[in-house]
Amino acid sequence: MKPITIIVDNLMQASPVVCLLQSRGVQVNSANLTAGHYVITGQCVILQISAEEFGQWTAEKTVFRRITDFKKAVAEPVVIIEGQRSAGAKPVSNGALRGALAFLAVHNRVPVLFAADENETADLIFAMANQVQNGMGLSAVMPPVIADEVEPSVESSGDNGGGHIEDMAELPEQIVRMLPLVGPVTAKSLLKRFGSLRGVFSASDKDLTKIDGIGPKKAKKIAAFLAGRGVH
Repeated sequence: MKPITIIVDNLMQASPVVCLLQSRGVQVNSANLTAGHYVITGQCVILQISAEEFGQWTAEKTVFRRITDFKKAVAEPVVIIEGQRSAGAKPVSNGALRGALAFLAVHNRVPVLFAADENETADLIFAMANQVQNGMGLSAVMPPVIADEVEPSVESSGDNGGGHIEDMAELPEQIVRMLPLVGPVTAKSLLKRFGSLRGVFSASDKDLTKIDGIGPKKAKKIAAFLAGRGVH
């Protein structure tokens, strides 16, 4: 087996994950990466974030822009979410977190892996790098087969009065509600007008103005957000 080589961003050189990879015999080279934290092939780049950080991005509604920018910068993006959120983390509902994850998988088609701690993160990175550099010799991220839309597949059981999204049929609305300046009424109107998540996400600012409560300025902000340009 030939030595595994990984390029790591300069900011991550002192991280426990890098030390663990080196203890596994990985040759780690550092560079100033413009996107992500670990390069395992010329195309596959891994972004490592904590569960707390992902929750903060979700609460601040920046997760879509951040991940969209990451995907635009690299050919084969992978996200590893590590650990669990602490009790003192910024409040964000489980429904919002599921909505953000569904958005990544359905709309952006970015593979998301979960690790309990830095050991599991190192194991995942090692396994992917070993697979492409010593294994099949193929891309570390095989083209995923993911449905274009979130299909309702689980019926609600019990009372939803606590505000958690238990019915998968509610996920499309939850995802749309995470767009800037979009509340529950507007989210329902958008899905009714455009018929699906794909329809909402591909709508132009002109199309969006056809929804009650969305004027030209709001439509431009939503369209810019969906295009990954952020909200100004």
